[in-house]
Amino acid sequence: MRISISGILFVAILMIGLAALYSFHYTTGNEQQVMDEVIEAWHDAAARGDSAAFFGRMTKEAIYLGTDESERWDRTTMARDLGRYFNGKKAWKFISYNRHYIALKDRNSILFDECLKTWMGPCKATGLLSREKGSWKIAYYNLSVAVPNDYVKQYTKLLPPGDILTD
Repeated sequence: MRISISGILFVAILMIGLAALYSFHYTTGNEQQVMDEVIEAWHDAAARGDSAAFFGRMTKEAIYLGTDESERWDRTTMARDLGRYFNGKKAWKFISYNRHYIALKDRNSILFDECLKTWMGPCKATGLLSREKGSWKIAYYNLSVAVPNDYVKQYTKLLPPGDILTD
């Protein structure tokens, strides 16, 4: 039996295509809509100051990194430290756009990144959704202020000299 190079290439391309399709099936269609709804509801809960809805959409082990270098909270610490902002009044409002999902081999974890309109100006965030008992929850969120490249020199002038790498 002779196997042709074109036959081998066809099978290889087919396998690569199927692997790619399998790897990213969670980021399309209805599943992506469900993940969008979870993240949007989480942002909306902060905008309404609804602590139960906000923290309820996070895993128990969730980590939230804020824009300040010192801001790293687990869910419990964040609820304690920022609870005063969740008193039925707006805690903060983020309007998301340009969200992307990256499927991981673990079918229960999805990375995402998004751009945000905020009171601080443009921000970017990276997060991890984790599926718990069939529901997606925020397991990790890293928020950062997005400084446009045209303003970086002005921005660095606001920082202490020791915070800037000079060589």
